[in-house]
Amino acid sequence: MNQAFVDASWQEQSGPDGLARGVGGWGLVLLRPGTLPARFQGQLLAPDNNAAEVRAVLEAVRAAPAGEALTVHTDNQAVIASVGRGRGPALLDEDAREVHAEALARGVTLRVVYAPRTRRHMQSAHDLANDARRGTGAARLMGVQSDVLIEQRPAQPEARVSLRRPGERVTAHVPLDLSSDVPPSAQALLA
Repeated sequence: MNQAFVDASWQEQSGPDGLARGVGGWGLVLLRPGTLPARFQGQLLAPDNNAAEVRAVLEAVRAAPAGEALTVHTDNQAVIASVGRGRGPALLDEDAREVHAEALARGVTLRVVYAPRTRRHMQSAHDLANDARRGTGAARLMGVQSDVLIEQRPAQPEARVSLRRPGERVTAHVPLDLSSDVPPSAQALLA
């Protein structure tokens, strides 16, 4: 099953005419079976954070494989109500309709669910959104992406380090010196 983790960031700015406007950023981590996570981000003018997050959902639908199911994870209850249930704030109605029209046109069966920001991919989406809003995000998306996972249980004398990148998966068991001042995660990376 395809999954997307989305988040948005928004900051109010005053225009030259004195009217309040906002610049938003959206971040998206797309998980497809058998592939590494794909990361996307963008910046937009938006009336509020909710609208920026609906845009992240729209981009998830656009990035997902056509004709397949997609579960979108978000920490934004207004987005879940608007896109997932069709009864959110009126300000989001038009954007939510655009998401549903895109899903219908691409044959994507869409489900929107809650996920706390503390989840791994939610935190990545959050960071992407903040970087996009600030205009500092493109550097993270360039080049080959690699994922490193360090698994270390308290008082265990070894850590398991896994590296994933296109065409390669490596796992190593690294002995740890529990009496060292160097944190176990740093020992695992230095091995």
